[in-house]
Amino acid sequence: MSRSEYFKAVLLAACFSAIASLPLPAQDSATSETATLVAVLKSPDASVFDKAKACGRLAIVGDESAVPALADLLTDEKLSAYARDALEAIPGTAPDVALRNAVAQLEGDRLVGVLSSLGVRRDAEAIGAIAALLDSDDKAIAATAARSLGHIGTPQAADKLQRMLSEAKAESGHALGNACLICIQQLAKQGNVEKAVALRDAIETADLPDDIQSKATFNVILAQGEAGRPRLVELLRSDDEARFRLALQAIRLLEIDASSELQTLLMNVSPARQILVLQSLEELGNKAALPTVVEASQAGEPKVRIQAIRTLAKVGDVTVVPFLLDVAAKSDEQLSGAARSTLAALPFDEIDAAVLDLLASDVIATQQMAIDVAARRRIAEASPALFHLAESDDATTREAAIRALGATVRLENLSDFISVATKGQSSFGYVAMRSALAAACVRMPQQGCAEKLAGELSLAPTPAKKLLMEQLVSVGGATALETVVAAARSNDETMQDNATRVLGEWLTADAAPALFDLAKTLPEVKYQIRALRSYVRIARQLDMTPEERMAICRNVLAIAKRRDDRVLVLEVLKRYPTKEGLQLAESLLEDPELRRAAQSTINVIRGKMAE
Repeated sequence: MSRSEYFKAVLLAACFSAIASLPLPAQDSATSETATLVAVLKSPDASVFDKAKACGRLAIVGDESAVPALADLLTDEKLSAYARDALEAIPGTAPDVALRNAVAQLEGDRLVGVLSSLGVRRDAEAIGAIAALLDSDDKAIAATAARSLGHIGTPQAADKLQRMLSEAKAESGHALGNACLICIQQLAKQGNVEKAVALRDAIETADLPDDIQSKATFNVILAQGEAGRPRLVELLRSDDEARFRLALQAIRLLEIDASSELQTLLMNVSPARQILVLQSLEELGNKAALPTVVEASQAGEPKVRIQAIRTLAKVGDVTVVPFLLDVAAKSDEQLSGAARSTLAALPFDEIDAAVLDLLASDVIATQQMAIDVAARRRIAEASPALFHLAESDDATTREAAIRALGATVRLENLSDFISVATKGQSSFGYVAMRSALAAACVRMPQQGCAEKLAGELSLAPTPAKKLLMEQLVSVGGATALETVVAAARSNDETMQDNATRVLGEWLTADAAPALFDLAKTLPEVKYQIRALRSYVRIARQLDMTPEERMAICRNVLAIAKRRDDRVLVLEVLKRYPTKEGLQLAESLLEDPELRRAAQSTINVIRGKMAE
């Protein structure tokens, strides 16, 4: 960054900060404010900073009366950029005239800046003056002149750029080419597609970099829409990877149904391109592509087959189901996984019927595939067969069936599933069974599920009670909370231990009153402490009003006997700084055990409130 650019950046930041603090004037006072700001610009005693700030404000409230004063600053080394910013923003033709007149008076960086501003304002009257600088010996001036013509984007501007294309040189070609790309986009916005096409054709024959030529074709295709299909095909067939990818991008942006062209291309390109073509066919979703996609899914490179199978999720019909079921049972994990995902996505009842039949297969691999697809499709009718398979002699089949029941079992069969899951936790592991049971519970109505879990909790063997209480946490609601609180009050120490632990993981703040009561009334001190800390956790982590949070903090301080527990309150006050929290922290300065921690909290709260 040059010294002048650095100076401008620093000054701009200061100006914008000062401008932001100024109130916006009412419409009827804007003229008087403009006059005041113009007086600042004209004053020989005003500093550079004040004049820059005035320019910034004029960009917001200025009118044509400010233009002469701003125009006088265009030659100023330090203020030219600020004056241009204001002139770019002021409505009317006067700024255009001022910028246009300045072209003949300036050189170097300030001329580059004015040319850029004329492009921003899209001043068609300036085309002649700008075009005269296209062959300037100063590369920055020539490049900016071309870019400005591109932004102006009229047919006349396009003609000027097109004439320069025949003289394009390697050192200037990229800048000129980019200007032409901008011009094509502007012409397209104005609906002048014919002129945009003519400019693109001129680019194609000029000595310009390949990326410019391909982007020009891409922009014209976007402008032409369906009429650009021949050029789209030309890009698709290009050996150049960038052009090929631009063609696919154009298909996506325009939503042109190029399925026919893509199918023709598919078997005649490299595997890497085949994958991209299949992805485009998937996005288009035209079922006419089905035969081609099926062919690609049955032979060839594994990665291409995998993508083709995935594409069948969008273009496939019921006829592909037998093929997919066959591939889904194969030993190749990637192909099998792709087939199973596609089977899960296709909306055909025939798949459900076929899967139900395959669950009874004598071939273990087929049976396990059917279990997986039943889970992915959440086939509730598969539950009876899955309960049977959960007793299979094959350990992998048993575990897969239990996991699948988590995705398929209905509320009326939840008790049976709980029985299966609690039996299975010893052989398959606690975490696996908890995950399966959680998958079932989260799908079910909250109240009904909580009632089922509560009923099973009273009957379950001790090792299973922990598993069920953890599900009550994820289910939530009044019934679940009441059940766990009752367990915490029971005479069974294992129940008390599990219940007070899971209450510390409760996901909603409705557990707060119960935890406060448990902290005061539980007979075991260790469980009182656990309940109290869980009570503080609610204030620290869960959403609640400031008043509710302060009530918890005061309650904890009223009953906490240990310093460590009272310090937790100070952590809450730090995290949620309020005036009431500051007062509460100040009241603890008299406690010798808390004085230092309280003072630290006070400092943090004051610092955050001052921000």
